[in-house]
Amino acid sequence: MGGVAGGSHTGREHGGQRGGAIWVCSVDTGEFLRVVEGGEVTDRIDAPGLCAIDCALGGPEGRTLYLATADSYDPATTAQTRAGRISAVQVAVPGPPTVAPDGA
Repeated sequence: MGGVAGGSHTGREHGGQRGGAIWVCSVDTGEFLRVVEGGEVTDRIDAPGLCAIDCALGGPEGRTLYLATADSYDPATTAQTRAGRISAVQVAVPGPPTVAPDGA
């Protein structure tokens, strides 16, 4: 499955969910979007005034969506401002079950 909008980052390994959906960060709109197979957006999380950099599902029940944001996509700018951050929000649909490195 490709990006939602031009320049969007997608990654089933980062934001995959049960039910055939993924969380993506939209470069064009500064949002984090939950997209189901076929391209329908079912949830949005705005990052007003910030750049949506990446996202990943995790936490004990797989319902914590970690959101990486910054004030710019330009590495020279972010090196000066150091305004990047990681936030966490709870989502309704958990990510897929994970397997421990030892296979347990």
